[in-house]
Amino acid sequence: MKLYHYAHEKFPQLETLHYRQVKKEGVHASADYGKHISFFFDPLDPIVLDQVYGDHHAFWKHGAQIWEHECDSHAFGDFTYYIAETPEKLELFYEYHANKITLNQYYRRLDPILKAHQYEGNQHQLDHAAAKFVGHTSRYQRDAHRYPNWEEVKNKYAACVPHVMLYPQLGFTPVRYTRQITIGQSR
Repeated sequence: MKLYHYAHEKFPQLETLHYRQVKKEGVHASADYGKHISFFFDPLDPIVLDQVYGDHHAFWKHGAQIWEHECDSHAFGDFTYYIAETPEKLELFYEYHANKITLNQYYRRLDPILKAHQYEGNQHQLDHAAAKFVGHTSRYQRDAHRYPNWEEVKNKYAACVPHVMLYPQLGFTPVRYTRQITIGQSR
């Protein structure tokens, strides 16, 4: 399946932070965080990005020129993945965030969601698990501001927008195609 990654630089292949042996300041989520590459399920619309973020985001900033890297997951070899920021997971998170459930209840309820929707898996499961998100990324971006903590998270790379954190066994993925886009200008 086609997946899309965005960066300020054009890369011949995408490499994990771990693969490049680069330490990223502030990355403390887990030891595995640096072993993934984030991808969107659709090419992003630079007009929608401008409408959502304007001048208020370090990466998705009006007028920024960035590189879109189109990749084919079938060319990655072995990998595992985690689909982040799904509506079901966000709804559960906001129940916890509003103190409606405990952290223990959150994790007990999260596991069945991950399994039922295959939000965690390997290269053999991704196409099926991601199918319901393909074609809807722009809608999720337009609607992201409706989440209760939008002001807290809006400066993150993919806050409130479903995307896949892909963990390639080799530490890198080939790139099929690159294109430079400008935030705020149509393709």
